[in-house]
Amino acid sequence: MKKRKSILFIAVLLIAITNLFAIDGLQTGEQEGTPGLVFERNINWQNEYQVRRGTAHAAHIVIPANNPNTITGWPVTRIAAEGFMNYTFMTGITIPNSVTSIGRSAFQNCTGLVSITIPNSVTFIDTRAFLGCVSLTSVTIHDSFSSTTIGQNAFEGVQA
Repeated sequence: MKKRKSILFIAVLLIAITNLFAIDGLQTGEQEGTPGLVFERNINWQNEYQVRRGTAHAAHIVIPANNPNTITGWPVTRIAAEGFMNYTFMTGITIPNSVTSIGRSAFQNCTGLVSITIPNSVTFIDTRAFLGCVSLTSVTIHDSFSSTTIGQNAFEGVQA
């Protein structure tokens, strides 16, 4: 009986430790993100990640501030080039303040995208980022948007 209790105690302890590390990178108030998103280490090999759609299938995509697949919770700082391109099912997206750049053609031809809020952390929007987003009627930008670099044709075809 004592052996069984000891094994049960160790199992519960291991589960508790696993859960502790699984949420290590998340701070109070942060969301874990939409299941199926793919996180890739940025090409500068720093401890930061870019995100792309992967197998995520939701009308509203939530990008987490930190990569939930790492124990240290390294930040998601970029939306990958062509990351959500041609994903017509998406109507909205939540971009965290950790994101500083939106890649080339990141949301190109996302014809279902209706609204987006670009946080004040974004300082670069690459070429054709929102090209062809014909349903995009609400773009909320921050006060210091004038300091954001915007690539050619970034918002071509947008009605907002």
